[in-house]
Amino acid sequence: MNDEPLGRVLDKLYDAGLTEIFIRVPLSAADRFGVKMDNFHLDLSSFHVHGDYGTGTDDEASAQSGLITITYGYSRDHRLDLKQFILDLIWSGDGDIPL
Repeated sequence: MNDEPLGRVLDKLYDAGLTEIFIRVPLSAADRFGVKMDNFHLDLSSFHVHGDYGTGTDDEASAQSGLITITYGYSRDHRLDLKQFILDLIWSGDGDIPL
């Protein structure tokens, strides 16, 4: 096995729409295994980054495009000098299925 089959699969996943796949797979698993969807948990993690990144001046356009917005903001680790992005994950309270 080499990197070509992996690259083709990644290209197909991207063309299919990763957001759609990441939504359909856990919802299908939750439905198949009867996971209750009446209780959810939310976890936020922030990551600070080094380097030259453009500012997220048009947050609405970035959100619609699915791009991560890298910008200054509240820093839990008190690094106001660094830009950051936030990753959040919601999962079911029953079965810990990531949604």
